[in-house]
Amino acid sequence: MMNSLITAREAAEIAFPGQFMGCEAISEATIAAAEQRFIVPVVGERLYRRMLEGAYRMLRTEYLAPALALWVKLSMLPSMAVQSGEMGVVELESGVLKGAGEEKLDLLCRRTRCEAAAMLRRAVAHIEARAEEYPEYCPQENVLNRCVIGGGVVFAERRPEHGRRR
Repeated sequence: MMNSLITAREAAEIAFPGQFMGCEAISEATIAAAEQRFIVPVVGERLYRRMLEGAYRMLRTEYLAPALALWVKLSMLPSMAVQSGEMGVVELESGVLKGAGEEKLDLLCRRTRCEAAAMLRRAVAHIEARAEEYPEYCPQENVLNRCVIGGGVVFAERRPEHGRRR
């Protein structure tokens, strides 16, 4: 049984393509937190557990891994801009590289959040189009079928029976 849907190496390769990002920079806790915050409320605990057992490899690797890796990246971006330790919270600066600044970091975070949400919606569309292949999935448990999140605001909304928008 796996501990997470993706490894740190997979998260680094997917979320930071063409960039050096050592997989040691991505902790299991960061991956687990992203799974619990963004993946489990959408796919449900039963389907999530089956994937951890090794079932539905294609769903995991082709659909959920890209979304999860982006959610991991999003959670890491603020800590990549600053570090905390015995000297407090400090910015990294060197003679060659300069920090991106708050505005650029915010833009990158927003773009990453949009990409991650789009990849998660793509995964849900795949699951719901093939409901018979994923009997553990329950559309009523999918948080995206119960509310809409826009601009950081959560709007409760009743949706039709099968989670499709009107």
